[in-house]
Amino acid sequence: DMIGCEKLTPFRDHTSEQISSLPSRYSYFQFGAKWTYDKVFAAWSIALLALLFVSWRNPRETGFPALAITLTLTGLLMFAASCFLVDDQPRFRLPLWQMLVLSLFIVMGSTARVLAERKSLLGPGSGRL
Repeated sequence: DMIGCEKLTPFRDHTSEQISSLPSRYSYFQFGAKWTYDKVFAAWSIALLALLFVSWRNPRETGFPALAITLTLTGLLMFAASCFLVDDQPRFRLPLWQMLVLSLFIVMGSTARVLAERKSLLGPGSGRL
C-alpha cells in the first residue's frame, strides 16, 4: 500500500518466528535484562556516596554531586510524567536510562579526578573546564 516501499527487503522472506527470535540472538538487545533500574541506581548511590566521602573537605566539589542529583531527578521526573499521562511503555524509559547512566559516569569521573588530585597525579585545578 505504501508507494516506494516495495523495494525494501529487511524482513522479506522471513517468518514471524525468525523475526521474533532476533532479540535473543544479539547481545545488545539484552542490556535491560541484566541491568535493571535497581542495580544501576544502587551503583549510582554508592558512587555518589564515594564522591561525597572523598571530597567532603573540598568545597570546590559541590557542583558535580549537584549536577548528578539533578540529572537523575530530571530523568525520574520525565519518566513519572510520561507514566502519569499514558501507560508505561518501554520507549518512556529511555530518558531515565540516559540521565541515570550519564549521571553515573559523571560521578565516577569526578571521584576518579578527586582521587587523582589527592595522589598529586594532577595539579589542583588542572583538567577543569
